[in-house]
Amino acid sequence: MRIPLAAMMACLLALPLHVRAQSLDAVGTRAQGMGGAFVGVADNASAVYWNPAGLAGGAYFSLVIDGNTAEAIPDGLANASARSGWLLGLSTPALGLSYTRLQTTIVRPAIGSPEYSRVESLLTQHVGGTFGQTILGQLAVGATVKLIRGIAAAANVPGNDRERLLDDVDLIGHGSNTVDFDIGLMAVASFGRAGLTIRNITEPSFETGAGEELPLQRQARAGGSILLLPNWKLAGDVDLVTDL
Repeated sequence: MRIPLAAMMACLLALPLHVRAQSLDAVGTRAQGMGGAFVGVADNASAVYWNPAGLAGGAYFSLVIDGNTAEAIPDGLANASARSGWLLGLSTPALGLSYTRLQTTIVRPAIGSPEYSRVESLLTQHVGGTFGQTILGQLAVGATVKLIRGIAAAANVPGNDRERLLDDVDLIGHGSNTVDFDIGLMAVASFGRAGLTIRNITEPSFETGAGEELPLQRQARAGGSILLLPNWKLAGDVDLVTDL
């Protein structure tokens, strides 16, 4: 079985059109350094975010404190976005504890008002408990239970300067609480790993002050990694759900 599994993982990693890191926020310096191809690698405390099942084959103790911000203002497109992610994670092979703060701001043209732009902002703070378990020898499963505090805001504001609107507009948001889940699978072999993560299982929504709802989109991603040398890995991820 070793040769077919290795061949399948090599084919997965050879699909450059799908190897991208846009559906999951790039939380964690190590994951960022790998272009977000981390679902089939996750073996430190950031696995509580990337793949809960990764804890079962990870370090006996891991602590991650990390944060980053990024903006995307594409030329020739009307939409723009800004994202930030902060993670505090503590893990052992069977249990992980985490605090995650994620914020996404999107600017797009306002419908029917060419002189205005639509600005939507969603800030979520997640307090999570992650549980991992090895089954069938080389297959691990994991789940993260999250208490989420969300602050959602949306408004039409004057102007079309996307960079200014991303940086300077301060919207008044409305807060609410909910509970959600992430799940993960990880198959481990001597030559590599293959993983699957589904985040935001219930796809919770948070109301703005005007009664609209901004969803925390469900995300599904598969990934794999092959050990080339003791300190070298080839990794890639495939998004399974379109991120709108």
